[in-house]
Order: sequence, then C-alpha cells, then structure tokens
Amino acid sequence: MQWLEQHVQSGDVVYDIGANVGTFTLIAAIARGARVVAFEPGYANFARLCENIFLNGCSDRVVPVPLPLSDANGLVRFVYRSVEPGQSRHRMDVQPEKDGRRPADRHADQAMCAIRLDDARAHFTLPPPSHIKLDVDGA
Repeated sequence: MQWLEQHVQSGDVVYDIGANVGTFTLIAAIARGARVVAFEPGYANFARLCENIFLNGCSDRVVPVPLPLSDANGLVRFVYRSVEPGQSRHRMDVQPEKDGRRPADRHADQAMCAIRLDDARAHFTLPPPSHIKLDVDGA
C-alpha cells in the first residue's frame, strides 16, 4: 500500500502481475487514478477479479488478462493449491512429469498458454508500464 501511495500517480500505467482478485489493481485504479493491466491466470481468481473490476466501475481503467507470464511462449501446466477465489501459492510447471502422473500434492491443474511479457505487450498493443507490481507464487 505504501509503495502505491508513494510512487503511483494519476495517469501512470501499472502492470499488476499476479493480480489475484484485484486488491492492488483496484487501489491503483481508484485511489491513485492509474490505468492497470492485471495479469491473473487462475480461473477462480480471474473471475473474481473481473467481477470486482465491474462492481467498482473500473472497466475503463483496468484490462484483465487471463494468461500466465513466462520466459518463453508455450504450453505450461498451472497447478492450483486450491480452486477457491482469493487463494494463492499456485505454481506453474513448465515441464510435465516424466511418467505422466500427477504428484499427490496437486489439488488440480490445467494446461495454459503462457506468454512472454514483451510479446503480450506487442501482440495486444498494451501501453508501456510506468510501474510493475509482481507477486507470483511458485515461480
């Protein structure tokens, strides 16, 4: 919160990488007047993020993106610790298990298309960021 208050100003562009349900996204957009690109690959968190954007009237200031960011474009496995909205500590596995079996610690996982941040910016014509808030688990 202190970082947002001290550094983010009206008109800035914030990339919220690991946006979860949008707590910092909404603060940056509403309290600080920033435009936000919110990356959140977890399906339950992404749905709640979109709902929170809508309920708070931020659709004109926040672009939600349901893709995980990676150092290479391609398929990855996204492993959920829990599928409840607001949960964290999920992880992304770039390489599948060698024997094709799911480890016992996995609650749920799914294949996703990951993208490099530079490629997402270019492909989707996203504005360049003034600031990046990065909060990803298991990366």
